[in-house]
Amino acid sequence: MAGDFNLITNSSVYQYLISSHPDSKLWIENNEAGTEVESFEEPAPMPLGSVYAVANGREPKFTNCKPEFKNTLDYIFFSPSRLITLISVLNLPDSIKSADVIGGLPNFYHPSDHLPVAAEFEIRKIKYA
Repeated sequence: MAGDFNLITNSSVYQYLISSHPDSKLWIENNEAGTEVESFEEPAPMPLGSVYAVANGREPKFTNCKPEFKNTLDYIFFSPSRLITLISVLNLPDSIKSADVIGGLPNFYHPSDHLPVAAEFEIRKIKYA
């Protein structure tokens, strides 16, 4: 499941989406803002993980970068299993001083106000007897 969710990582909706994923503590441990995370009575029904949090141990510093706002709003969620494995994610700038985001987005390098997010997966075939 991928898209522009317009959710920051400390939002209750984001936390709910990753609440059943075994690696969800990766984000909490790397939360730079030190924001207190809400607890949920019921975890999400499907164990979703964010590909960037799983691959890098944290979400990107930003996927939306404007002079007045910089944060992560775009995600690719997946449910790891023996049939689907995360192979890689698209590298994103780690600083607003990166040449392709200086001055904010959109710009010559990125025609949208959001950076592209991408992941590569390996999907295994199921063999039926």
